[in-house]
Amino acid sequence: MNVTRQRIEKLLDNNSFVEQSPEIGGLAIVGTGRVEGRPVFIVAFQSAPFQPDEVLSTVQKIVAILEQVLADKYPLIFIHDNPAATAGTGGTPLSSDYLRLLTDRRGMGRIYCLQARISGVVPTVSLLLGKVASAQAFPVTFSDAAVMTNQAGLCMGRPNVVREMIGEDVSFEELGGAKVHSQVSGIIDVVVDDELEAIEWARTYLSYFPVRAGEILPQKATISPCCNFPENGEAVAKDKPFAMTGLIDSFVDAGSLLEIKRNFAGEVITGLARVEGMAVGIVANNSACNGGILFAATCRKMSSFVALCNSFGIPLLFLADVPGLMIGRDAERSGIVQAGAQLFATLARATVKKMCVVTRKAFTGGLYAMAGPGFDTDLFLAFPEAEIGVYGTQTIERITRQQAIEGDNCRHLSQPETAVQKLLAQGLLDGIITPQELRAALCGFLKTSYLCQSE
Repeated sequence: MNVTRQRIEKLLDNNSFVEQSPEIGGLAIVGTGRVEGRPVFIVAFQSAPFQPDEVLSTVQKIVAILEQVLADKYPLIFIHDNPAATAGTGGTPLSSDYLRLLTDRRGMGRIYCLQARISGVVPTVSLLLGKVASAQAFPVTFSDAAVMTNQAGLCMGRPNVVREMIGEDVSFEELGGAKVHSQVSGIIDVVVDDELEAIEWARTYLSYFPVRAGEILPQKATISPCCNFPENGEAVAKDKPFAMTGLIDSFVDAGSLLEIKRNFAGEVITGLARVEGMAVGIVANNSACNGGILFAATCRKMSSFVALCNSFGIPLLFLADVPGLMIGRDAERSGIVQAGAQLFATLARATVKKMCVVTRKAFTGGLYAMAGPGFDTDLFLAFPEAEIGVYGTQTIERITRQQAIEGDNCRHLSQPETAVQKLLAQGLLDGIITPQELRAALCGFLKTSYLCQSE
């Protein structure tokens, strides 16, 4: 059994794989199988050398299986590898049908078209296990999620092509290695050490999703949290980073948190988890990274995750500890206004149930970014010592002092009323809870969400 078939066997339930069109298109193996008893489609690129003239027939075989995905609506898994690996560059032989591959209505462009249409209809995940480039790179980015081994790579043009076309001498790792795509571009959701870890991650990822949009979410057995959140107030102190990961561990089922894009835009944590076996998408500010300020990349990461959860009916929990969106020259040039607006638009269009809890603070546009009450949020809560306002008390004090120095008597800012007790009394907050009460409150919220799905 070759390497590609071994990978398929490890990925799918025992003896569940049924290959389609094995007689054509030797560049990839396609077919159907099961993951945890649920049907899936699979496209696995071969890791062995191939004949260049097989490219077009392989592409058309993949087009056929993607059309079947759209018809039957079952999850789609891609396994990506370089089918003609060579030392250094991994160059790929050029097909004699390259022009037809480009222009045929069932050529490579059709794969991209179908993948775009599949997005949001069924869950899709890519396993990147080799160094791929050019036409094969786009199917990775069209997937909802992508897991990559440390040794793999992804780029538009291989090093030899880059050298010939633009005169740049660069390695594959520099172009599109694990560090580049997990920390800089954000294309890859997680980097793992080996293929078995990648396979296990993909299986776990799919377990949070229904087989298709509109279906009821799967449930698992309840597991108690792995730890308790401190009750002495130290974890919510204003003068040090908030222990957001500790808070999350205190209310989710132990071992259930699957972080998405963990190493990218660390100002926010995004991940899938379970509470009493029910799936939930978590968006949580991380003050341990850049104080939790939202940059353009942070907003884009949040938008992508919210859209994913909304597509498949996964309720969203927002844990706010945010000073706001970044300002300044670099921020403006990075497109912070557009990225923030896109996040607001994604939140506004999301019809999935949303719960927002202000853990320590939520100021100015940061409250909007964390699904504040203006975005049809179903439940808006806060911890007792949290602050909500246009500015924090320290900012107000600095502005007021500067105005006094400049002799500005026209526009003094009054000390803000940021205490959440006042907001609750005004009916602007749904409730105040302690960290220890969060799991129970979230359970009630999720049960209501699941009940709405089943009706």
